[in-house]
Amino acid sequence: MIECVAVETEFSWDTFVERYWDRSPVLFRSLSASPAPFAAEEVFRAAAHGSRSARADGRMPPHVQFTVERVQRDEAGDLLPTGEDGAFDA
Repeated sequence: MIECVAVETEFSWDTFVERYWDRSPVLFRSLSASPAPFAAEEVFRAAAHGSRSARADGRMPPHVQFTVERVQRDEAGDLLPTGEDGAFDA
């Protein structure tokens, strides 16, 4: 089954929470979000925390979709952030 992704033209927390949070995927297509809805440090911490769900054998759990440059990966290798990285740039 192919899942359609909703597209919104501007970001709104109210819209996101009301329509999509824990319900379905959404793409917010916008040239810029101002002010930025997230602080980079908070996003990094969430990504590092979420990365811990990768299995010990390096394969992604079935409930996780991991993509790199638009290619979905089954194995994360060393591509997932860890708290020791400190930031996405690392």
